[in-house]
Amino acid sequence: MCLPAAALLTVASGAMQYMGQRQEAKAQAAQYNAQAAADEQNAKIQARQNEQVADRYASEQQKLADRHQLFRGAAAAEAGGSGLSGMSGSVLDVMGAGKEAYNQDSLTLLGNQRNDIYGGQLQEHTFLQSASANRAAAYNVRKQAQVAGIGTILGTAASAWGVSKDWAGASKGKQR
Repeated sequence: MCLPAAALLTVASGAMQYMGQRQEAKAQAAQYNAQAAADEQNAKIQARQNEQVADRYASEQQKLADRHQLFRGAAAAEAGGSGLSGMSGSVLDVMGAGKEAYNQDSLTLLGNQRNDIYGGQLQEHTFLQSASANRAAAYNVRKQAQVAGIGTILGTAASAWGVSKDWAGASKGKQR
């Protein structure tokens, strides 16, 4: 009567340990997968924001061009109203200075746009790398749980065998 009870308790304990390991691994893998999904979603959001950066800077460039055109028209109208020719020195100087300021502002906008897009692309890449790392971690947790499960099963079998050997030896000693 002792053998079946001791062996059953050993097997039941091993089974509970095995099930606990599996549940813990599933929960941890689910957590990693959830984080990976969040990272992938953040990468998609960042990609959309990168597209919007280009659109925003195109709009700013257009506003800058419109202001420059308005400035040129106002300067030409003022020069014409004062009787200066559009080709005189002071008018050309004003127009040239305005064109230089416009070019500098355009280059600044372009540089800012490139920096913003590059930063956004880096952030998107970081999210994708994090998602990949989390997926790999989830896979590793599942594989580690499989190896630990095999160890638990083998350990339980060895313990049950040891209990049966001890019981068999003890029962032979009583029969003599």
